[in-house]
Amino acid sequence: MDVKLKSFSYYINKIVEMIYEWRSILAKASKPSPEEFNAIIKVVFLSMAVIGTLSYLIKATAVMFLFK
Repeated sequence: MDVKLKSFSYYINKIVEMIYEWRSILAKASKPSPEEFNAIIKVVFLSMAVIGTLSYLIKATAVMFLFK
């Protein structure tokens, strides 16, 4: 029974530590400017388009050669 109490308090302390770390990260974070936000959106959509196109081409090629 003693072991369970020690492990429970250990996990509670770890959770409290994580919450303090998250608070410090959020305190250092800042809202992006509109230009920075637009740049991020462009990069995200461009990478989604590239990955989607590549996966479609790979799937189409596999279907053409495997299911003749």
